[in-house]
Amino acid sequence: SLFEIGTQVNLERALSVSDRLGGHFVTGHVDGQATLKCVNTQGDYVELQFDGASSDNLCLLTGKGSVAVNGVSLTVNRLTPDGFTVMLIPHTLEKTNLKDLAPGNKVNIEYDMLAKMVARQVELVGHKKGVSEEQV
Repeated sequence: SLFEIGTQVNLERALSVSDRLGGHFVTGHVDGQATLKCVNTQGDYVELQFDGASSDNLCLLTGKGSVAVNGVSLTVNRLTPDGFTVMLIPHTLEKTNLKDLAPGNKVNIEYDMLAKMVARQVELVGHKKGVSEEQV
């Protein structure tokens, strides 16, 4: 388990259907895990680099796309060969437990729901056309 009893977690109230949407859809599902490789402080901002994302899920990441780390909706700053980086602004550092992460810590990752839907549709179209999964 990533968390022990007493560990601070990130919780946010569920979005009401009538609310304005100001980010990406985060459902609370865990699609996989990654490991914090390094932390780079740049003034008031902190860049976190995560590695160890499943190769099956790397296609769900795109620069300036969305990802949730431990339930926190973030923008992918840049892609790396084995993962991605995010830049934390002062507000995110103040309001979440991401400020407590240290290199080597594992985190839960939820990939962007729209990216998952597109990937699934591409997979289905490939199967209908007789294309093998490796070719999709």
